[in-house]
Amino acid sequence: MTVTSGDILKIVLEYVYPGAGTALNIFTYFYGGEDAEDTDVMDVLETFFDDEWGSKWEDIAPSTATIDNLQAVIVDNTGTTIRDLGFRLIDRPGNLGAEPTPAAAAAYLQGNTIVPQVRGSKYIPALSENAVTDGILNAGAVAQMLLLLGDYLQDVVVTPGNVLRPGVLSKREGGFLSFETGGVFSDIPAYQRRRKVGVGI
Repeated sequence: MTVTSGDILKIVLEYVYPGAGTALNIFTYFYGGEDAEDTDVMDVLETFFDDEWGSKWEDIAPSTATIDNLQAVIVDNTGTTIRDLGFRLIDRPGNLGAEPTPAAAAAYLQGNTIVPQVRGSKYIPALSENAVTDGILNAGAVAQMLLLLGDYLQDVVVTPGNVLRPGVLSKREGGFLSFETGGVFSDIPAYQRRRKVGVGI
């Protein structure tokens, strides 16, 4: 099957680490371009989340934590799954030697859309104690967060001219909004309370 222009993709990235079991990050993309085979899109996503996102995350994460896998689905404007796209094993461990911070503590990124009230929040799990000094991300972790923010905001190129554009699905706006006004991150670890399904992603 193929991914076609206008399709919205939801990517679920699963992390495994002590004290929390698993944690998820969800990424949303709008595809624009010529039809692309599902397997080709999955190859690109696997490479991006392993070699790009994963290679930066590993330098703020302990060796006991792992990006385990990614799953991808195509969804409609409400977020309802239309069909499965695929599954890929990542298996990328962190690089740092210390223990992870408490399970609810995470590094935080934000992507901004043209609607100020509509933002993408990303709580990055499995933050190493070695990435934090006196309650603040140290210089090395801040450098990696800047790179991760760049990954969060950038298009993922399937083939030249055919791209996955990052953004969020908004109930308020009734569809997908891309990150068009940049983003921010914090050097203070965020505390993510998982009150309900869908919170913490």
